[in-house]
Amino acid sequence: MINFRDLFLLFLFTLILFSCSENEPQESSAQQSGTPVAGYEVIQQDLSRTVSASGAVEALHIRIAGAPFAGIIESVDVEEGDEISRGDRLAAYDLTETEAELRRSEAQVHEVRQRVERIERLLDGDAISRSEYEDVQAELAVAEAEKEVWQTRAELGVVRAKTEGVVTERYIEPGSPVSANEQLFRIEDTSTLVIRAGMSELDVIHIDRGDSVRVYLDAYPDQPIEATVRRIFPSAESSSRRFLVEVALTNSPEIIVRPGFMGRATFDVDRREKTLAVPSEALLASQRGEQFLFKIENDSLVRVDVEIGVARRNRTEITSGLLEGDVVVGTNPTNLNEGAHVRITEWIE
Repeated sequence: MINFRDLFLLFLFTLILFSCSENEPQESSAQQSGTPVAGYEVIQQDLSRTVSASGAVEALHIRIAGAPFAGIIESVDVEEGDEISRGDRLAAYDLTETEAELRRSEAQVHEVRQRVERIERLLDGDAISRSEYEDVQAELAVAEAEKEVWQTRAELGVVRAKTEGVVTERYIEPGSPVSANEQLFRIEDTSTLVIRAGMSELDVIHIDRGDSVRVYLDAYPDQPIEATVRRIFPSAESSSRRFLVEVALTNSPEIIVRPGFMGRATFDVDRREKTLAVPSEALLASQRGEQFLFKIENDSLVRVDVEIGVARRNRTEITSGLLEGDVVVGTNPTNLNEGAHVRITEWIE
C-alpha cells in the first residue's frame, strides 16, 4: 500500500520531468533565434596614407669661423661642446709682429703729420710750391692707410664668434700655423634643428609647407617629436632623384636632441582624416561588380549598395551608402542572405 509520503515524492518527480521537457525546446529555440555574426559600427577614421623618410638631425644655421689672415695661433679659448654667444673670444693669433708693425706705422703717421704742418706754414709764406704740399699730403694718406691695415689686422687677430651656438668642430690647436680663410671652428645654432628627408615625386606632391610631421629618433624610439614642414627643395637631387623635404623639430624640454641623431620623419600624405570606413572583409561584390554589404536593422540583414574609395590598413573607405552609426556585418558575410535573422555575438573594433 502506497502511503502519503510516496505519493508526494512521485508527484514531485513528475513535476520536475515535465518542467525539464518544457524548458529544453525553449532553450533550443533561443539558441537558434538568429545566426551569430560579428558586428561593426560605422565610424569616422583616419585613412591618411603615411610615408616615412630617414635623415640626420642638423642645425638650421651653421657657421664656419675662418682665419682672417695667415699666421700662428697663439691660444684657443673654446672646445667642442662649448656653448658660445655672439662676440665671445674663440682664439687669438700671435700678434708680436703685427703689434710691432702697428707701432711703426703709427710713428710714421706722426712723423708725416709733423712734416705736413711745417709745409703748411711754408706754403702760407709762399716758400714752397703747391705741388710739394700735395706730395706730402699723399704721403700722409699712404701712411694712415698702412696704419689702418695693421690696426685692423690686430683687431682681427682675436677671433670672435659672429653668432651664438655650439662649437661642434675645432680644427686648430695652440701653435698651429694657419693660412688665410682656413677653417678654424664649426659653430651650429641648435635653437632650430631640422631633418632633411628625401621623398619621391609621387609623395612630395601631397606635402605642403606648414604640414605637421611626426619624427621618431633612434635615441628615443618611443617618444615621437612634433615637427613642421619648413620648406620643400625645388628640384630633385641628381644622384637619388629624390626631393629633400626639410622639417623643423619642435623644442621639447623632456628630450635632448643633438645634431647627428638619426631619425624618421613620418608624413601624412593623401589626407583622409574623417572618413567613413568598414573592415575590408565586410564588403561583397555582385556579379556585375557592384559593391555591397549587409547592414543590420532590427536583427535582420538589409543589403546596401555602397561606393568605395581607398583601402588602407584593412579598412575600406565608404563614400556613399552608409551613415555614421550604422551597424554592419563586419566579417565573413559570404554565406549570409538578405533578410536573414541574425544576432551580434561580438563587436569588431
